Amino acid sequence: MTPKEKAENLYNRMLPKSGVVFKLQTKQCALIAVDEMIEIALQYEDALSLSQTSDYPEFLKEVKQELKKL
Repeated sequence: MTPKEKAENLYNRMLPKSGVVFKLQTKQCALIAVDEMIEIALQYEDALSLSQTSDYPEFLKEVKQELKKL
């Protein structure tokens, strides 16, 4: 899944069925969720040895950028 697809997926899952009125709030909620995931991923990565680092924190940062475009 690309960062853009993940951003759209998170956004659409959080968007209430009533739609338009809640778009800004939905985007803010999704951004908060991604920030939390980034923080957890970075804490987890700090606990790993250098040989076990992943691209997941960077992927989440790209997801955040795609959310901002929605």
